[in-house]
Amino acid sequence: MPKKIKHKTSRRAASPSKKKPVGFFYFRRLVIVSVIAAFFLTALFAVTQTRAWFFFTTGKEQFIPYDPSQTVGYYNGKSFQVPPVQIAYNTPQENQSDVLGDTTNKRIEVDLTNQHVYAYEGDQRIYDFVVSTGLWGRTPTGEFTVQRRVPVQTMAGGSKALRTYYYLPGVKNVQYFGNAAVPWWKGFSFHATYWHNNFGHPMSHGCINMKTEDALTLWNWTGDVGTRVVIYGTTPAS
Repeated sequence: MPKKIKHKTSRRAASPSKKKPVGFFYFRRLVIVSVIAAFFLTALFAVTQTRAWFFFTTGKEQFIPYDPSQTVGYYNGKSFQVPPVQIAYNTPQENQSDVLGDTTNKRIEVDLTNQHVYAYEGDQRIYDFVVSTGLWGRTPTGEFTVQRRVPVQTMAGGSKALRTYYYLPGVKNVQYFGNAAVPWWKGFSFHATYWHNNFGHPMSHGCINMKTEDALTLWNWTGDVGTRVVIYGTTPAS
């Protein structure tokens, strides 16, 4: 019998796959997630670094927008009525910016030893205020500039266990100062004080407590960011 001839089936050369490798999709997904994360982190950084009237925590103090319905403050285990606020709040000053203002020849000196703040124009002393500096937290020494001004806000921080907790709505005429080593958002500032009247003695968590009328005077005199601040001396024991 004739042998059956087996026909060989020709196989076409496998064409290269048009599908992208699996690794490409993972890489693209990683890039997209990274871009989104970078966007949100950048936005968060911008908010916390430039807007003291937004809520954020620095590790030292909380900065909270002022709420006029909050009429009771707490400090050193005691409660206080918040004085009426008659200035605009929760809005930046028109002259507030990252560009230094016209502060020619102006400087603020903080004498920790004697618990005084002096305002100078050149060599002439314009103002002399009795203040209270850091008791539960150290007021930094060195040279700074006024970097942020907030008309009114709420401040909170401290420890309930150590009886240093405070929650203080309606803190007015807040002027934050800082430098490269101690940025302004660490929370050190000049501000009005309604919760004690023990000026001339350390009473703060590191800020410079001022009488309400004195804080307003200094606010108006400073006028803008950029004013030089020099802090020196040794805080006396309480």
